[in-house]
Amino acid sequence: EVPVQLQQEMLDAVRNKDAGLGKRLGKRIVTIDDIAFLDADGLKTLSRRVPIRSLAAVLRASTEIKNRILPKLTSGLGQWLTQEIELSSDMAGDRLAEEQKKVLVALSSLIREGAVELNKEEASEEPQALPVASAPQALEDQSPAPPEEKE
Repeated sequence: EVPVQLQQEMLDAVRNKDAGLGKRLGKRIVTIDDIAFLDADGLKTLSRRVPIRSLAAVLRASTEIKNRILPKLTSGLGQWLTQEIELSSDMAGDRLAEEQKKVLVALSSLIREGAVELNKEEASEEPQALPVASAPQALEDQSPAPPEEKE
């Protein structure tokens, strides 16, 4: 229930003092960055529990989280959330912290209820994704062949 910034500072301090303990705590403590570890169903569930504007504010503030979440979403929810992000304005620190807390409380509650799962361990073992600069080329290489002409 502490502010997100303080939570991150405390976790970083523990990691600096004892890396093993910091790693174990990092797996147990739910942080705002953990939104990125949700699958599509978990994101849908979270979007039903927290106001979409709060979720949009959090994603607008963190390009990294936004870039990891939006590709997972179905077209409807993804478009809605993208539109909310684009239409929202940047928030001041206190207001953003309040919105982050709403999302974090909802996420923590969903995890305790068993409605969503975070797979932090699997995420750290997954191979790294293509760098952003390489992604368009990779998409071009996978484009479908042109349709065959009929005689």
